[in-house]
Amino acid sequence: MFKGFWSLNKIMKVYDYLEITTNDKIDECLKFSSYILETYGDYDLRDFYNLPFTPELITKFFKGWEVDDCSDYDLAEFTNNNNSIEFGEYHDEDLYQIETNESCYIISKPIVLNDFIRDCKRYKIELEM
Repeated sequence: MFKGFWSLNKIMKVYDYLEITTNDKIDECLKFSSYILETYGDYDLRDFYNLPFTPELITKFFKGWEVDDCSDYDLAEFTNNNNSIEFGEYHDEDLYQIETNESCYIISKPIVLNDFIRDCKRYKIELEM
């Protein structure tokens, strides 16, 4: 199957749903929609952004993320350069930890993929496809 220009040669910056659908980002929205269609076969961005979040989506959709071996803990840990994200229960709550060069944050686990994208943006973690 032919992969279009964007999926072959371009690293696609990921925006959250609200940001990508604003008028000043219309070019990025169209490129991103085309990329999603060509790569995953889904044109409706709402379907992509509203996927029920699971940690496995991190390595499925975003470039550069790897799963770390956490066999000693009941956690799922993902790393990318100087960032790490850990999923697990903290004090009997379904929370997760985002750690960057600057700090460490413990926040509520995302419900949909867009929640995760927005959390990364909030803590200055660039996501790319």
